[in-house]
Amino acid sequence: MKIGALFCDYDGTLAPLGVPRSDSKIPASLANVLTRIHKSIPVAIVTAKDYAFIRRRTPFADAWSCVYGVETVVKDGERIVRKPPENISAAVEVVKTMPHRPSIEYKRTSSGEVCGFGVEWARKKAPEADVITENISRISALGLQVVHHSLYPMFDVISRSSDKGVAVHDLQRILRIEKGLMFIGDSPADNPAFALADVGIGVFGVPGRPALDCHYFVRNTHLSRFLSALVENELEFSERMPYIRPRVAPARARA
Repeated sequence: MKIGALFCDYDGTLAPLGVPRSDSKIPASLANVLTRIHKSIPVAIVTAKDYAFIRRRTPFADAWSCVYGVETVVKDGERIVRKPPENISAAVEVVKTMPHRPSIEYKRTSSGEVCGFGVEWARKKAPEADVITENISRISALGLQVVHHSLYPMFDVISRSSDKGVAVHDLQRILRIEKGLMFIGDSPADNPAFALADVGIGVFGVPGRPALDCHYFVRNTHLSRFLSALVENELEFSERMPYIRPRVAPARARA
């Protein structure tokens, strides 16, 4: 299959998790190959981060869908913004009552309106899992969606009308992508995006492969090599490419 567009998650996929927000960036080798791909096909970022954060870290991108599709911005200036959720302030107050008060990262649209927030603890200071689950239920009762990253002491609070499938759909329409979409992600929050991709690549590291609805897996340390091989193959994808392994038997995978 000829790849006609590349959409990527950011945290845990292109950039490492577990680093301070100010230090987050894409490794140079990976940024270089994404820049090469951008010269041939549209490249877009589908992320939980907001526009102010992601734009300057991904200069090679043609478009960005931020905060799980709440805001989508194209380099030429076109912009879609869904109505930010209500009760954000009430949800923040719930989080402030949780043990070992976590850091709160407010997510804003490019016009400055708060449209969600992220919650994260240092690993050694996170409360027990049942405490996190109980408070997620309290936040959900406010009419909000909580995206819980179960492998890490963190979660995002957003509108119930948004997810990464919404984000990909908006990007496909705006960029006029009809076929050959490759999506790369690393967490179950990416599954709605994988469902719309012709080729879904799941990124994994230690301790192992997450529960992803992708078609193939690639180790995080091999992602730039895989994409370089794709470029060398003139963006023609094959299940026999190096560094990837099928999630399911090849007969069931899309190729």
